[in-house]
Amino acid sequence: MKRICCIAFLLSVLALQCIAQPQPCRSKVDTADAALNTLRTLAPSATNPNEKECIKEAISVLASLRYGKSIPELIRYLSFHTPPEWPNSDVLLLHSYVEGGNFPATVALAQMGEPARSALLTVIKSITSSTLERQNAAHAILLSFMYEERPDAGKGILYLRNLCAGA
Repeated sequence: MKRICCIAFLLSVLALQCIAQPQPCRSKVDTADAALNTLRTLAPSATNPNEKECIKEAISVLASLRYGKSIPELIRYLSFHTPPEWPNSDVLLLHSYVEGGNFPATVALAQMGEPARSALLTVIKSITSSTLERQNAAHAILLSFMYEERPDAGKGILYLRNLCAGA
């Protein structure tokens, strides 16, 4: 009898712990519209770990779909930062495996390529953009040339150089 009561008690405690575990996102972020709504609802300055995970997940979905309508919202998230994810604590990494990977919107905008470049240029030219936002916008432009059919980092440098010469 005592054994059954102990097992029942342990099972109820375990069930409560499973129920009490925080869910990363309130709703599933598996479509472009759901991901975009998540970014519109949350803020780039989020400090709550669950919200940060939702933002990261939403940005990842939009990047994988290369959803052009999300560019203005991704621009808003240029300063959003996540800690680097190390694949294994036993592995020594000199830098993260995707440069800029701890700024997910930077990488997402880079993956969008040409359609995002004009919006990124606007950020660079804007006096209201923070230094971090301008740096990440420039980095996204440079990185965007690495996502083209024929990756060429030199094209990105020339692109920005021509922009500065024309300014």
